Amino acid sequence: MNPPVVHPFLLRLITPERFETLTLPAAADPAWDRILQDASLHGLAPLLHQWSRKPGTTALPSHARTQLAVEVAGLVARNLILTEELATILKTCREWSLTCAPLRGLALATYLPDTPSVRPMGDLDLLVKRDNYSGVRDTLQHFGYTEVDRRPGFAQAYSYTLEFVKDRHGWITVEPHWTIAYPPFMDSIDMDGVWNRCRRGTVAGVETWLLSREDLLINLCWHLHHKGAAAPLLWWHELDLLLCRHASAIDWPRLVSTIGQGVPAGLVADVLTTLVREFHSPVPAQAVTELNKSASMPSPHSARLFTGPLAVDGVESLAQFFAIKGLRARAAYAWALLVPSREFMIRHYAVDSPGQFYFRYGLRGLTLAWEVLKGLLNMVLPSRRLTYR
Repeated sequence: MNPPVVHPFLLRLITPERFETLTLPAAADPAWDRILQDASLHGLAPLLHQWSRKPGTTALPSHARTQLAVEVAGLVARNLILTEELATILKTCREWSLTCAPLRGLALATYLPDTPSVRPMGDLDLLVKRDNYSGVRDTLQHFGYTEVDRRPGFAQAYSYTLEFVKDRHGWITVEPHWTIAYPPFMDSIDMDGVWNRCRRGTVAGVETWLLSREDLLINLCWHLHHKGAAAPLLWWHELDLLLCRHASAIDWPRLVSTIGQGVPAGLVADVLTTLVREFHSPVPAQAVTELNKSASMPSPHSARLFTGPLAVDGVESLAQFFAIKGLRARAAYAWALLVPSREFMIRHYAVDSPGQFYFRYGLRGLTLAWEVLKGLLNMVLPSRRLTYR
């Protein structure tokens, strides 16, 4: 796995210790258009804006300063709404005795207090206990959220999270997770242990639960692999910062034992190896070695979906299909993936007419068929290593 390619100036900006000087393009250099585009796409606009406001920074062209100021102002306004929304949810969960912990986003800032206060956020993620799901659902519906699922009961039966949406100054999405893992490995981690390791902290001005450093790192690595090529450079940068500030406090043997054996260990080793190679992140070599040993242990044949030579979009969904027991359950799962509900299509594809529905369903079917073919080829072709040495 590799981080995305961006303009070299941005890479130097987030890893200044690797460069003696930060070479500035001239104010009239058209490279600034590429820099601004990459900064916006990869969540680095606040960092670039913060740097541009330092005394003596004069090379930035005026239109770039204006564009950054407007974008960051928009992010501030959006984040204020999300912060208020999260505070309300956390307070209500506490009042209703529902155990939850915010994931990533605002919660990550508690471990990285010296980073820019404005961070691009697409939604609000919560970790909840599966036994508390109905109470969390009632809480969100109480505040005007609507549940969006592929088919009724699909997420609870086959997934790791549910999606709730509300139209407030643009759509707000809240996703309650009941595991820090991703398909088809949702049950590979002991969630009771995760909750026992949680600590108390403050997020959005509300006292709440926070993941331990070890579980936070595991979740961030798995989340980055889950998004794949769509993961912005900001996520790699935040992982690097987390390691630079907390690597010495991380219980690495516990982290390795928590992840377990097989592909999940390989996915984390893949991310950590890339961080060491590309960012010089302080990851103990012994930890990566132990993760690679765990990854080499026997695993289901479907694990080759993750290690095959072909990139598969939706590999987790395909692997989950093979992990499901029973022909009827597999058929129900496949049908929900192929023909999700109208509400799901409206939310995710913005379709609003019968013709658009038929077109989108047809296109979805062709896309899934192509990805399934690539996945099946991965199961018969020689596999590749997950880690880079």
